[in-house]
Order: sequence, then structure tokens, then C-alpha cells
Amino acid sequence: SLFRDDAEVIAIGTVALSAQMISLFFQPLSVCANMMFQSVGKNGVATFLAMLRSGLFFIPTLLVLSATLGLTGIEIAQTVADILTFIVSVPFVISFLKTLKRLENKEE
Repeated sequence: SLFRDDAEVIAIGTVALSAQMISLFFQPLSVCANMMFQSVGKNGVATFLAMLRSGLFFIPTLLVLSATLGLTGIEIAQTVADILTFIVSVPFVISFLKTLKRLENKEE
């Protein structure tokens, strides 16, 4: 209400902001995984993970949810895309960490 004095806009913004607050629990792993793979030179994996959130998941999610849930679908589409990206990122991270552990054990 500080920026816009319209009850409908505030209602829409409240739902969208609440959905984004949920995604705050899922974004850090995805972002850190992306940066980790960039840092170790695995650019293909890093690019794939970056594309998930902003394109491969977000655009289809936006289209499907807006068609099925209308405005609510638009409000929650980014959160759903973030959760899906998190789910896909976890196996990549686990696999990478296992590889690091194997390499560490070889050196000992």
C-alpha cells in the first residue's frame, strides 16, 4: 500500500510475494550449485542448471499454470519453477560431492 493504493493490486502482490517467500528456501542450493559448477569448469552443467529456472521450467510452468489456475498460476509460476529447479539440482550436487569424496580418498 506504500507504493500503490489499490486493494486489488495489493491482494495480487500479497499472493505473489508470499509465493516468492516460499521459493527463498529453494533458491540458494540452485544458485550455489550453478556457481559451483561454473567455478570447477563444468560449464555445460552450469548452463543447464541456469536455463532450468529462467526458461526450461519457468516458461512451461507459466503457460500451464496460467491456463489452469489463471492469475494465481501466474503468481506462483516462478516459485514452482524454483522448486523444480531445486529438485533437479540436488542429484547433480550429490553426484559432484561423491566424486570429490572419491578423489579425496584416492589421494590419501
